[in-house]
Amino acid sequence: MNAQQSPTLRPIGYFRGNADYKYAVPRQGVMNPGRPGAIELLPGMGFELVTPDLEGIERLWVISHFHENTTWQPPARP
Repeated sequence: MNAQQSPTLRPIGYFRGNADYKYAVPRQGVMNPGRPGAIELLPGMGFELVTPDLEGIERLWVISHFHENTTWQPPARP
């Protein structure tokens, strides 16, 4: 891939939350106890081989791509 090309991204799953509107989601999960969301992994990608032991895990790192963000720009550039 050269500098002119962008990587092709494809989803591996989705987060399903309980908020009716995206701006109603709290910035920190502890601000909304009792209303957890769920991560749904897409079938047929082999995730069932790596996820059976997640029961009881308290925290999990999730890396996401905010694909619907078209206006936000960072206030400073490195």
